[in-house]
Amino acid sequence: MPKASAGRYMGISNVATATAGLVGLAIGGLVIDLANAVIGEGIGPRIAIGLSVPLLGLGALLLHPVKEPGRTPRDLAPIPA
Repeated sequence: MPKASAGRYMGISNVATATAGLVGLAIGGLVIDLANAVIGEGIGPRIAIGLSVPLLGLGALLLHPVKEPGRTPRDLAPIPA
C-alpha cells in the first residue's frame, strides 16, 4: 500500500475484514434455517459449509482483475527510525 495513504487503506482493510464476518454469519444463518426447514434437521450446517467453497471461488474470481501497482525503489527503501 502507498505510504502516503497507508491509514486509509488499513481502514478499508479493517472494515472489509469485520464486515465479512457479519455477512458470513447472516448468510450462513439463513442458509442453515432454510435448509433445516425444507430438508430436515441437521442438514443445514452441512449445506452452509458446502456453500462456502463456491463462495470462496467466486471471491477469488472477483479479485482476479485487481492489479497490484508497480513498486518504485523509493517504496522499497527502509523506513528511517
